[in-house]
Amino acid sequence: MKIEFQRITYGFLVLILLLGILVPSETFATKKLEEDGEEKVLHDMVIGSSEAEETAQNPEEDYYVTVGNEKWEDVIINQDVYIGPKSIVTVDGNVQVNGDVYVYGAIRSEGGLFINGTLNAKRVLDMWSVPIYQGEVQLRGVNNFEKVSNKVPYEIPFFIYNEDLTNKTRTVVIEGKTLPFLDVYADGEEVALDEAGIFTATVEDMITDRVEFELTDNFGGKINKTVEIKDVIPPATPQVEEVTEDTTEITGKAEAYSTVDATVSGDVISTVEAREDGSFSLPIKKLEAGTEIVVTATDRAGNISEAVKVVVVDITAPAAPQVAIVSEKSTSISGTAEPGSTVVVKADDRQIGRITVGADGKFVLPIVKQPAGTVITVTATDKADNESEATVIIVKAEVERISGYMRYDTAVEVSKQGWNSADTVIITRGDDFADALAGVPLAYQLDAPILMTPSKRLWDNTLEEIKRLGAEHAIILGGEGAVSKSVAKALEDAGLEVERINGSSRFETAALIAERIAPEGIDNAVIANGMDFPDALSVASYAAKEGLPILLTMNNKLANATEAAVEELGVKETIVVGGKSVVAENVERALPQPTRLGGNDRYETNIEIAAHFGLDTKHIYVATGQNYADALSGGVLAAKENSAILLVHHRIPSAVSDYMKKENFESLSIFGGTGAVDSSVEEDLRKLLR
Repeated sequence: MKIEFQRITYGFLVLILLLGILVPSETFATKKLEEDGEEKVLHDMVIGSSEAEETAQNPEEDYYVTVGNEKWEDVIINQDVYIGPKSIVTVDGNVQVNGDVYVYGAIRSEGGLFINGTLNAKRVLDMWSVPIYQGEVQLRGVNNFEKVSNKVPYEIPFFIYNEDLTNKTRTVVIEGKTLPFLDVYADGEEVALDEAGIFTATVEDMITDRVEFELTDNFGGKINKTVEIKDVIPPATPQVEEVTEDTTEITGKAEAYSTVDATVSGDVISTVEAREDGSFSLPIKKLEAGTEIVVTATDRAGNISEAVKVVVVDITAPAAPQVAIVSEKSTSISGTAEPGSTVVVKADDRQIGRITVGADGKFVLPIVKQPAGTVITVTATDKADNESEATVIIVKAEVERISGYMRYDTAVEVSKQGWNSADTVIITRGDDFADALAGVPLAYQLDAPILMTPSKRLWDNTLEEIKRLGAEHAIILGGEGAVSKSVAKALEDAGLEVERINGSSRFETAALIAERIAPEGIDNAVIANGMDFPDALSVASYAAKEGLPILLTMNNKLANATEAAVEELGVKETIVVGGKSVVAENVERALPQPTRLGGNDRYETNIEIAAHFGLDTKHIYVATGQNYADALSGGVLAAKENSAILLVHHRIPSAVSDYMKKENFESLSIFGGTGAVDSSVEEDLRKLLR
């Protein structure tokens, strides 16, 4: 596009010529910058031209910059031209610019200004006026331009002389050239320019791959330039916050915009780009304590930082130690705890011993004998200083009875012995064993006491014990004929969630309990006669500790429900309890890989079972073999205390006395009152203790 401005009147031209005669051309008037509103005003002056003619045609420069007032006449400029902000160029005819012209100061043309490029100016007027403003072009006469633009800020020359700039020494010196009248900043620091616009910018502590230059012209326009630096410095080692077993996000700091990787055993588990402030968050799955995580940062140039190794911190407290019963005759405390943990034992808040648990998780700690009734607390502290909950035991008398006024009350006393609280309780009928025989392993699995009630109403003391325990769930074993609707309603009215496990027969109920114990199936199961109680109760505490369900059979025929349960559970081996008169051989042959544990009577079978499973305790429980109630509720407590139940009647069977002598028990607990195990039997039992 060409723009042509018409000649001014001849009279006005004559006036200008006269002014040129009256004022010598060598003389320079003082130029002033004054504020006129928001624009800077350039006032009139007279300009010489000889120097301008020489410099304007210098072919050595990439571009031409005016820094003072100049007069152009009869010149050809084959470069871009930048009219500085302190400069007024007066064109007095026959001036040709073969490039673009950028006006920061001002141009006045009498005519004859020809620009074969773009005239960049804030304002172009086809007249002369006083005052003249920065960025303004005032014209009269004939002038021709290829194009006119008033877009600011203008494009500027910006040259960098250095090659192969790197941040190897962390100090980068950048040499370059731009317009001498610009305000220049490199990464926020001011840069000095000489009169030709040449500069040297020094950037300290350089760790990134670029330097940002900001150049500001006299109009307030900002131009940004980026100088690329070859980044050869690895990022700083990332800073990583603590990672624990519960951590799902690794957080920390690294070089801004670097790529942060987390690896475990050489495999990358998470990658993320650090934010502008260097912070990062790496999402991860929870990792086991002790896992080593390696974190590195890779910058945009591919430099990799030194690795930081983070070990997942163990914040999980060990499980409370399992502790064997302690009696007033005990000279040691034994049990199991987390391998490598430190077990501390206190008696009435006074430390009486400490020991480091072996790799097998077992410990035996010598102690001074403690009086019956002493409260002993045992805690385990792991290597990460996480302390377990305390296991509290009461030192038992050499011989004690756990009994109540009736069997229901004895079950309550058993519950008080073993549980300070319980989320779940098992409810059974107290005057019939049919549905309860298989219940001990389930109760042990749920850490729930077995409580008893009459069939038609909820026993008052049973309800009070449920409240003491703070239980929220109750599981009734047996149908409504065994434990009525009214009992279930009383439990619901007390705020419990009630569940009932019952089948069409005791065999089916036992199968349903087994399914509840092992929903994914199980390799081993116990088979006992369901028409009598002694053998099932003899094996109950052992089966509970081993996690084995108890399935029931008739003496000479395998119940259909039991046969189906064996198949559905995927049972591969069975333990048959009782002699051949209790579980016939044909039943044994119908079972997978059977092992029989039986004697001539229930007492011998009781000892055969004890010998098979073995005991690691110096405290034993005793119940009558003539009734099931005390042994049923006591079986869960015996399992919980890593012990078992021996059966007696009006005297101690020889098989039982021989076994007690062999095992050297230090103490025992009798389930039930003297009506169940009389005083003479109690005295004989005492004599069998070590």
